[in-house]
Amino acid sequence: MSETVAKSIFKPFFSTKGTGGSGLGLSSVLAIVTSYAGAIHVVTQEARGTSISVFLPLAEIRPDTVSVEPERFEDTLEVEPRIAARVLVLDDEPLVADLTVKILEKAGYEAVRFTDVGAALVEFSRDPDGFDLIVTDQTMPNMTGIEFIARVRVLRPNMPSILCTGYMGKAEFEDVPAGAWAILRKPFPPVQLCDAVREALKAC
Repeated sequence: MSETVAKSIFKPFFSTKGTGGSGLGLSSVLAIVTSYAGAIHVVTQEARGTSISVFLPLAEIRPDTVSVEPERFEDTLEVEPRIAARVLVLDDEPLVADLTVKILEKAGYEAVRFTDVGAALVEFSRDPDGFDLIVTDQTMPNMTGIEFIARVRVLRPNMPSILCTGYMGKAEFEDVPAGAWAILRKPFPPVQLCDAVREALKAC
């Protein structure tokens, strides 16, 4: 890649696809790596290739601290009765959408995955009361998460929703409509998502 592109690849909204691009997704990668006190080093030469190295601190694990039985995901969640709910999950990155669905299903919710805004709108319009909550990414091709929520609320006012984002400017926060929903900054732990879902369902 060119030097100009290399300097911008970690910007949240940077895309090489021009208008309508969804970004490269590297801002989320950088956020995850730096949250573990790590770093990313990029070496690139136009028309020849790019090498990206991820550096993470060495973990010091003593034999006597290793658990014989690995902690299960279910054990990291609070044990309490949960509201039965059908959740619409929307994220243009399939891996992120799959992970979100897995987290919600393990927490006891029914989750329906979408990676295309248009398909999600079509499905929601067929039965606006068929979902109890929406969990959507903010930065997506053709439509932002805020715009998606606005479209959904035309069909079902005050639809409870959770917006997931790696970055939002002040102006974008001002566009978020009032209602029973939360904003989660990526990357977030599974427990944080489940807590937000539980609180949003209680509020509606």
